[in-house]
Amino acid sequence: MMRGWLAGGPIVMIDRAPRSPRPQWNALSPLMSRIGGGLIVKVCQAGLAFLVMIFLTRSIGAEVFGEFAFGVATAALVAVFSRYGFHVYIVYAVNRALAQGAGTELRRILIISGSFVAILSGAAALMLHMLAGAVPGWSMSVPTQAAAWLIAPVAIVQVAGGALQALDRVVLGQALEGIGRPLVFCLYVAIAWGWGVGLDVQTLLLAFGLAEVTLIVIAAGLIAGRLHAVTLRNLPSRPIQHNVWRYHIRAATPFVLANGMVQLYMLAGLIAVGIWMSASDVAVYRVASQVAGLIAFGLQALQAALQPSIAHASATPQALSTVQRQLTLGTRGLSLALSPVVVLCFFWPDGLLSLFDASFENHGAVLRILAIGQTVSLLSGVNGAILNMNGLAWITARWSGMAFGVQCVLIALLLPSFGILGIAMADALSRVIWNLALVRAAAVRTGLYSSVFGGGFLSSSRQAVS
Repeated sequence: MMRGWLAGGPIVMIDRAPRSPRPQWNALSPLMSRIGGGLIVKVCQAGLAFLVMIFLTRSIGAEVFGEFAFGVATAALVAVFSRYGFHVYIVYAVNRALAQGAGTELRRILIISGSFVAILSGAAALMLHMLAGAVPGWSMSVPTQAAAWLIAPVAIVQVAGGALQALDRVVLGQALEGIGRPLVFCLYVAIAWGWGVGLDVQTLLLAFGLAEVTLIVIAAGLIAGRLHAVTLRNLPSRPIQHNVWRYHIRAATPFVLANGMVQLYMLAGLIAVGIWMSASDVAVYRVASQVAGLIAFGLQALQAALQPSIAHASATPQALSTVQRQLTLGTRGLSLALSPVVVLCFFWPDGLLSLFDASFENHGAVLRILAIGQTVSLLSGVNGAILNMNGLAWITARWSGMAFGVQCVLIALLLPSFGILGIAMADALSRVIWNLALVRAAAVRTGLYSSVFGGGFLSSSRQAVS
C-alpha cells in the first residue's frame, strides 16, 4: 500500500510491459540521480551554512552577525529582480530551444541574459548605495551601503548556476553556490583572520564579495567547455527570425517579475525585523528562518532536477504522464525523507536554536510558527516550477505578489501586539495561502499536480474549468 501511494497509485497510469519494470526505472534513473546529487549538495550546503553561522555568532556576537545577515539579505533581495528571473528563464529557454531544434539560440540566450543581468544589477547597486547613504542615522545604513556592491556578483553567480543546469549539469549548477560559496567565503575569512584582520561587518562583506568574484571566474570556464560539448552533438539547428535581444528580454520579463516577487516575499519578514527591531532580533529571526527552511530545502534539488523535463514536456505533451509520475514520486519521497526535520522543529525548537547562541533558546515559538509555513511548502511540491517551465511565469508573479501583499498587511496588524512572533505568524499564514493558490493554478493550467496528494482532490476543479 505504501509503495503504491509513494509512486502515485491510481492517480497517474503509465503504460509498461506487464513483467518488465526495468525500462520504466531506466527512464526514471537519470532523474533520481539528479535528485540524489542535488540533495547531497543541499545537505552539504545546509551543513556548511550552519557551521558558518555557529562560528560567526559565537566569535563575533549576535549584534555584528545581525548586521552582516541584514546586509547580505538586503543585497540578495535587490539582486533577485535581475538574478533569479534569468536563472529560471535560461533553463526554460535553453531546453525549449533544444526540444525545437533551435540550437543556434543557446549562445545568444546565455550572452543576452548575462549582459542584461550585469546592467540591471549594477544599476541596482548604485541606487541602493545612494539610498542607504541618504539616511545615515539608520543603524543598518553602513552594512547596507557596503552590501550594495554584492548585488552584481551575487546575481551573475546565480545566472551562471542556471546556465550549468540548463546545459545538463544540474548538480554542478547547484553546487556552484551551495558548496562553492561557503567554502570560498570561509577561505577568505581564514586568510583575513590569519593576517590579523578584525572580523567586523566590512571585512565579512568583503570576503563574501571576493568569494562571488572567484565563483564567476570558475563558472565562466565551466560554461564555455560545456557549451562547446553541447554544440558539437546538438540537433540540426534552424535560425530564429526575430530581433533576438528584444525577443529574449520580452520573454524573460515574466520570469524576472515572478522570481523577484517570490524572493521579495521570502525576505520580507527579515527586512521588517531589521527596520523595526534590533540587530539581535534580526539574528534570531535569521537563524530561526534558516532552521525552518531545512524542512523544505530539498524542494530546490527536486525543482532543479525536474525543470528540464517539464520544459521539454511543455513542447512535447505526450511526455506529461511521465513528468507527472516524476513529480508525485519526488514530492512524496522528499516529504517522507524530511519528516524527521519537521518533528525536530515542532518538538525541540529551543534546543535547535540554542546551538547557535544561548540567548536564542527562548525564541522557540518563532521557529515553531515558521515551521508551519515551511511544512506546507514541502507538501505542496514544486508548483512554481510547473508554471514557469510551461511559460506561465506571469501566474507565479501574480500570486507571489498577492502573497507579499497579504504578508505586509499581516505584519502591520500583528507586529504592534506580538513583535517578532507577529512577523513569524504573518510569514506562515501568507505562505499557506501562497502555496495552496499555486498548487491549484498549476493543476488547472497545465494538468500537472505538484502536491503529495497527487491529482485526486484537484481533478474536479480542473474538469469544471475545462
